[in-house]
Amino acid sequence: MKKRVLSLLLVCALALTVAPGAMASETLTEMPDVFQGDGVYVTAKELSIPEGWNVYGGVPRGVHEGFVTVYRTEDVQDEDGFYTGGKRYLVNWVDKNGNLFDFSDWETLPTLAGYSPYDYDSYNFHDGLCYFYDAEKETFGYIDTEGNRVIESCQYGVDFYNGLALINYDTFIDKTGQVVFSLDDVGWEGTIMGEYSDGLFAY
Repeated sequence: MKKRVLSLLLVCALALTVAPGAMASETLTEMPDVFQGDGVYVTAKELSIPEGWNVYGGVPRGVHEGFVTVYRTEDVQDEDGFYTGGKRYLVNWVDKNGNLFDFSDWETLPTLAGYSPYDYDSYNFHDGLCYFYDAEKETFGYIDTEGNRVIESCQYGVDFYNGLALINYDTFIDKTGQVVFSLDDVGWEGTIMGEYSDGLFAY
């Protein structure tokens, strides 16, 4: 008897949480701009990617802090403007309105350090910053959400978490680029693994 009562209560609870529209016989043939059920909100908006650019890693990349990472290929030329046979992958970020950052005043445009069609975790914004590769210096740097270069010349590009980023496998920097902790400073040997979280890190 208890099992039957419990089952009946569960069915009633589920019925109360289903959106009224979902119980109607009418079939939803087109996704509206906003579909509101009982506590459920779904927004559909087309994101316009500028011509010539592609989402890096494809659809699984998603949106990070309001930006989608995109790339395009460009032929590498020598000092005389002749094609060398190489290619580089320029990187940029599209906001929700389909706008790219303007890097026209940069001496060296930001690029990917390496290309992979299945890479959708790299070059995403975290804590308001995102890393890029400087092919001329062969180092990584960071930009903010305004497209400003804020940190330069890091040997390794990683995401910021809780205000810190791991560079060179043994050093944490803050969002101004200042070193806040290094294994060398305390005389430890080894490699820091993963990100800083809850006041702890693994090495």
